[in-house]
Amino acid sequence: MMAALLFVMGSLVRPMGALAGALSVGLLLMPLAAVTRPAPRAGVVRLAAVLLVAALAFTGLRSLDGALYGRWPDWNQYYLYNWMTARMFEWGGEFTGARVDAIRASVGWSANDWQMLRWGWAVTPELHGFLRVVTAYETGSTLLGWSDRLGWFATRLLAIDGMSLRRLGEASAELVLVGGTLAAAYGNWRSRATVALVVALFLGFCVGVEVGFKEAPFRLLAPLECGFLAVMLVSAGAHRRVPSPFVSLLGLSVVLAVLAHEGRAVASSMAAERLHALQVDKEMERLRDLKPSLVVRHSDTFPAEHWWRPFHQPAIPLAIITLGGNVQAFSQHPQLQRFLSDTGRQPLLRALCGDPSILVVSELGRLDMVTTYFQEHENRQVRWEEAYAGSFRAWRCVGATSSAS
Repeated sequence: MMAALLFVMGSLVRPMGALAGALSVGLLLMPLAAVTRPAPRAGVVRLAAVLLVAALAFTGLRSLDGALYGRWPDWNQYYLYNWMTARMFEWGGEFTGARVDAIRASVGWSANDWQMLRWGWAVTPELHGFLRVVTAYETGSTLLGWSDRLGWFATRLLAIDGMSLRRLGEASAELVLVGGTLAAAYGNWRSRATVALVVALFLGFCVGVEVGFKEAPFRLLAPLECGFLAVMLVSAGAHRRVPSPFVSLLGLSVVLAVLAHEGRAVASSMAAERLHALQVDKEMERLRDLKPSLVVRHSDTFPAEHWWRPFHQPAIPLAIITLGGNVQAFSQHPQLQRFLSDTGRQPLLRALCGDPSILVVSELGRLDMVTTYFQEHENRQVRWEEAYAGSFRAWRCVGATSSAS
């Protein structure tokens, strides 16, 4: 019951992540179900039934999610915008070369306009609005056939090199050590073989995620590793034997040593994060002294998780909006667009260089796209003046002059 509730809640928050978790755990449990006595076939059938129910639940919840978004036109457009940009960029970005040129030509975008959509600067409705993205997406879909998709998958698979496998192995090494130690110390040959197969399947699943989508981020990899560890523990204990006292002591010592190492690492990380959070609090006081009317943070350049942290209410009231982030579509969020319209800052990029009280938190190199935007669409030259430098950097747009002058 708890597992089902967790899956439903996860599907409402991160539907693709929840399904990935269910599929990975189901895949990893297959070896255990296949060797379960006295009826391994029955175990496989039950596991397959559970996976089928999970897939149906995912489909139903996603349909419900889409129906709820569909009740409001602006939110429905944002919902579709999010999926289209994710498929064009997040899930591999398979459009390259001549295909990108054809997509850009279909909507009148320059190379810089395409990059602005990709990197979270697509905040101007007239340039990167819903209808233009629909046209771009449909053009891209017609240019990419099944043979192209299969070729792209093959290219991505061949691009998985030793470095990628090493990174995945290092991320799961301590989990493998714990599961392998328990299987070696307390399990029989069936348990050891099952755990070895589970390890191989988990690495294969992670490689499949990277081939089909992109590099697995920590927010996805960490839950998958929790399921991986749980399956290893269950598999190691499914066919137990009574070890000698020396083997028991050795196995327990290895597990405790790994736990102690992880505990120290987590404690050290928590202390460092706490110090960073206190530093950000002080930096925000200095940012407030600049009296900005609005702070625009671009993607991950601002330490948001240290400023808006759990059980902590920021004491400094600042108007902050976000562009980019985890998805490109966030710049077209209905509430963000409504806020910009209500406060007279539409289009935002023009307001950035018309109001010196607006600060932009970003890396200087990322602002080059905005500079080029002004050259191409506003016929103006702009430059960026550093207003603050610390663990993050804030900039002010200055020198907005006509290119003709």
